[in-house]
Amino acid sequence: VLIKTLPDNSVITLNKNSRLSYKKSFNEKDRHVTLSGEAFFNIAADKSKPFEIRVDDVTVTVVGTSFNIKNNKEGTEVIVETGIVAVALKNKSVKLLSGERIFIPKNTQQLLVQPNHDELYTYFRTNQFICNKTPLSQLVAALNKNYQVQSKILNPETAGLNLTAHFSEESLDDILQIISQTLNVTIEHLGKDEIIIK
Repeated sequence: VLIKTLPDNSVITLNKNSRLSYKKSFNEKDRHVTLSGEAFFNIAADKSKPFEIRVDDVTVTVVGTSFNIKNNKEGTEVIVETGIVAVALKNKSVKLLSGERIFIPKNTQQLLVQPNHDELYTYFRTNQFICNKTPLSQLVAALNKNYQVQSKILNPETAGLNLTAHFSEESLDDILQIISQTLNVTIEHLGKDEIIIK
């Protein structure tokens, strides 16, 4: 995880294997950046120069707010913690308020805003895994990234099981044991980095 303060005093927290790029002239006439991966943005307010993030075909525009953007092979997700964020895709645009999220699948024109009840997205900033009826597949993806392991869920029904839990100081093995007991699933270790959940 890398925390970077930009020339405009906006603070960006980049997750592992993520990249943020911007021109040397950033904050002179505009505030444009490009993101690959996942980052949490705490944007310094400047109404004369809205902050713009490009992620594939999606453009996120803000004046001053805090929000998370995650981009992967499935698509792009934006979750707003404070303020208002505008999300545009081609010629469509929507506004997200605090406590709202949007997921835009790859190769789609759909912009569907939903309430966000999940705090799992904060794990790379807080070192806590906060699940509120969170699908097991989402928690496993976060654990894989954080602990650099390859956990696979063999059964689609198991992947959709929901979990409500708060993990803060537990080891990966402790978390997996709690998942196993709570959801009644079997967890097998194949080598030190490969885990099977069924």
